[in-house]
Amino acid sequence: MLSSELNAIKHSKRSKITILFLFITIIVGEAFSWYGNYYLFWDYARYKHMALSYKNIYHPTITTFLAGNTSGQFLQIIIIWLLPMYLLLISTHRLVDQSQAESNYVTLSRFSKINRYLETSQLTQFIVFMSLFLILFGFDFLLAELLFHNGQFFMDLENSIKYSHLLGLELQHPNLTYLIYSVIVSAAFALFAVVVQVLVLTLKRPILIYPISLGIWFFMVAMPASSTYFIQPFIEYDWGTYLSSLISYLLICSIIIIGGNFWLKLRGKYVYFS
Repeated sequence: MLSSELNAIKHSKRSKITILFLFITIIVGEAFSWYGNYYLFWDYARYKHMALSYKNIYHPTITTFLAGNTSGQFLQIIIIWLLPMYLLLISTHRLVDQSQAESNYVTLSRFSKINRYLETSQLTQFIVFMSLFLILFGFDFLLAELLFHNGQFFMDLENSIKYSHLLGLELQHPNLTYLIYSVIVSAAFALFAVVVQVLVLTLKRPILIYPISLGIWFFMVAMPASSTYFIQPFIEYDWGTYLSSLISYLLICSIIIIGGNFWLKLRGKYVYFS
């Protein structure tokens, strides 16, 4: 199923355009950051005959999409707040299209084992999207390293480590921090892709899938333990805030996936035996 899903994405114009948009957004964000910090600083330094120093250039990890700390990362909002839309457009939209014909679920219930289908298809969704976001974040890091090579400036975040032990560790090991966050966030986004797939199979109505998936996502972003607290490194929140945010996110996603799968299995048995 993994190869067939990758092949479907490869031959889907909508999927390819969405993925291309994500990469272009990353490139544009880094370009804005480079212009706002690197180019303008060096130009100003030459004009004022100041000593040039890499201590005034952003550290590469600070400019990345995940960090969201620089002027170019206003585009981070476009991706994070509308994440369900991209998940649907890249992969799950095919299930939405099939749902309009009301054929996908009945066919699957009658001609395959529903348990195996749910497990395999959801694992496939998880692997596909985790791989995609790992590649996206890896590409972003390489681009930042190229544009801000040898940069050492952390936007004076060092002054805030007295409020956050977690921030202190992140600033001591910025590259390792970025790697860890990339893996965790990629897995979290992939988990929500599974949530979206469960919603598609459960609701079966395109008019409901988009607003409900966006509504759930907006709720997790806007709730007191906002999901953005575990998505974004190099912020002043400490371990308690980070863990409560991550646990809340995992709990909500797990409830939806487990509850949705339970309902799909019940409905599958009814359709199969009727």
